[in-house]
Amino acid sequence: MQSTALVTADMAPGSPVLADELNAGPPLLLRICAGVLASLGHHLSPVPTTSLSEDFKHVREHFLESHKRLAATAERLKLQHSLDSAHMARAAAVATAITVHSVRAKVPPERGFGIASVGFTEGAKTAPSAGDRGRAP
Repeated sequence: MQSTALVTADMAPGSPVLADELNAGPPLLLRICAGVLASLGHHLSPVPTTSLSEDFKHVREHFLESHKRLAATAERLKLQHSLDSAHMARAAAVATAITVHSVRAKVPPERGFGIASVGFTEGAKTAPSAGDRGRAP
């Protein structure tokens, strides 16, 4: 969502942003994540096949907490590598897949992918904190 002008100054941080143009982002990121996981030996559907409500129970931080923790690092990497927000989102999907693979002994890849799905959707459709608007999470 950071590459759109949908977030306005009067939007409360953490509020949902409902716009048709945001619907393409999460499925693309899930396809990228699933593709990387497949290359690592985990063949999953690019659409989570189970209820996300169970996976949501395992999310440790709310969106704004994660955004606050990661925004400065993401912005630094974005500038360092001359990436736009769309490329940063794709890089995050790759990094997420590698993380899901790395923790597979403790978190089954299907559950990690479900948690990633929650994160991609929240990231695409949630207004960031006021101080971080226009920066990539």
